[in-house]
Amino acid sequence: MTKFDDKLKGLPPIFYLNMDHRTERKEHLENEFSKWGITDYTRVSANRFHTSKINEWGPKLDLMLLAPSDASIVMNEFWTFIDWYNSGISENMILIQDDLALDLIEHWPFDWNTLYKNLPYNWDIIQFYYCHNEFLNMHLSPQIGESSSAACILINRNFVEKLMQMHLQPDGSFKLSNSLRDISIPRECYSSDDWLIYQVGKSYTLPILCLNQRLATRPDNRQEASENEEMYDEVVAQYHNKLYDILATTITRKWWESSSKKYSADDILSWGSPIHHEMRMALPQYEGH
Repeated sequence: MTKFDDKLKGLPPIFYLNMDHRTERKEHLENEFSKWGITDYTRVSANRFHTSKINEWGPKLDLMLLAPSDASIVMNEFWTFIDWYNSGISENMILIQDDLALDLIEHWPFDWNTLYKNLPYNWDIIQFYYCHNEFLNMHLSPQIGESSSAACILINRNFVEKLMQMHLQPDGSFKLSNSLRDISIPRECYSSDDWLIYQVGKSYTLPILCLNQRLATRPDNRQEASENEEMYDEVVAQYHNKLYDILATTITRKWWESSSKKYSADDILSWGSPIHHEMRMALPQYEGH
């Protein structure tokens, strides 16, 4: 038992995606769970839909414009959702990526039960960490298309029912529809987990966590163990550092550590009042953005 147990009482089961060779990330996240008294978690091997096996599982997915690595993420997430749904173990679940940090929980002016009771009545998916090209709203708000990342999300059973109805085919394959008809959205977005999953159901954003900065900036985009050097591309590695993830993590952490005490739980768990204007944090802009 830890002093944090009461704060996280009622937390639903957690599933985290982790590639088999990323043992450092596994150790990091499970140490976080131990620190915060979280015991109901399950590691899901992201090697289940590894890019090296795409000839085996790729035909089960309408790839559209997906890169193999993006297709792998979509398949791992979708089947984790469905496997959890079919298990019937709970009404809600949390999906986490293995570079998430949990230390901002210390600064929450609410516990998990208070947070949960204040979620909008029609929610299907809640984004607990996000990045954006221009700003971060440091309070609960409806999710917008430019708010990317699936590093930590809460879903309910209704979400998975919609997912299966919309995308799962009778033969067990997934058809990723691009029938939203919003021509301002690039076609490839319809096949990106950062965008696609938030179109399945009613989505909200509540930035209460951030990434582990050291892990988020490591050039470790290798899909295989380190001996397979031919799969490592330094340019791709730098791209995968994700500039806006780094900025979002820095700003989110600074806000919770330095500014959150100025706001009540009600301020953070709502949107639409004048006080929320001052809770919007601008991201630095760069020439050519």
